[in-house]
Amino acid sequence: MKYAGYLTLLLFSSLMILGMALPLNGNIPYNNEMVRNQLSPAHTSHGVISISSNAEFNSTATAEGWAGNGSMIDPYVISNYTIDAAGSGPCISIIDTDVHFIINDTILVGSPNNSPGVNFTNVRNGQIYNVTSTGNGYGFQIVNSSYCTLVKNHVSQNYLYGYYFESVDNISISTNIAYLNPDTPTPYNDTGFYLDGNDNDLIHNVVYSDGNPDFVNFGSNYLYNNSIVDIVSPTISSPVD
Repeated sequence: MKYAGYLTLLLFSSLMILGMALPLNGNIPYNNEMVRNQLSPAHTSHGVISISSNAEFNSTATAEGWAGNGSMIDPYVISNYTIDAAGSGPCISIIDTDVHFIINDTILVGSPNNSPGVNFTNVRNGQIYNVTSTGNGYGFQIVNSSYCTLVKNHVSQNYLYGYYFESVDNISISTNIAYLNPDTPTPYNDTGFYLDGNDNDLIHNVVYSDGNPDFVNFGSNYLYNNSIVDIVSPTISSPVD
């Protein structure tokens, strides 16, 4: 019981910090200056990134000066950017690749209501660490993909889903946060994590929820120690396993 009390206090403190950093009102339009003013000046402003083949990944990495060569031991690294899509589509879209790459320490805003901060379609071997996706259509959208990893990412104030996975396998999703994805007229409005596939791991994630669906799981997947915090009356539900 003492441990549960400490955990409640810790998550409530995190909620208060997030509450001070982010507005608590529905969808944020892509041109909302409040979002832009919250972005870290330490990041480099960058245009949207769109890659649709291994060859294009290689040529783009060379032109951009990204580290790595796309191998398992030396993946491409996309890092330390602020990307504002300004309503044009996904901030980062990667399609039809199986090279190894990492997206790290990046802030994504401004995708329209039907587009994600990050889109993977038919991707293998992608990793996403410590990325913030806010004020987009989806936080992250991963479709027809496998052997990808998402760790310690944060989504907030996105119009549809926080983390959306469809027809995926062998995806590792751990220690991510979804915060107040607003009410929308969809079957799974305000869904923190939507997972449709098999042989995926959803572990130690947290949804700060206003009472709508938080974890939606279709398929044979491993869910362990995921939690929901009620942002209306801050309490922790039983872990979602």
